[in-house]
Amino acid sequence: MQQSRFNWLKESLAKFGEILAKYSEYLEHQQIRSKEIKNSLIPIVDEMEAGSMEIYSANIWHNPANINKYCSLTNKLEEVEFWEPVNVNEFCPN
Repeated sequence: MQQSRFNWLKESLAKFGEILAKYSEYLEHQQIRSKEIKNSLIPIVDEMEAGSMEIYSANIWHNPANINKYCSLTNKLEEVEFWEPVNVNEFCPN
């Protein structure tokens, strides 16, 4: 066989090899990134604490008028169970 027959293919194969090497690096990077994302999906906080809500007492340093505005919302949140939805827009001042 003569060497000159495949000289035209040499440059294309070299370029193809470089592209495959870059693609391999990309896949390795994506695998590392996917593992990091998967590990970050593990909950850090206790699920019982995350599913609960704590209502704090009113701050005495706040304006009493503002405290009275949200008194009905505080009462409603204390009445309902934590899984029941509450439309807070009904309690917001206009």
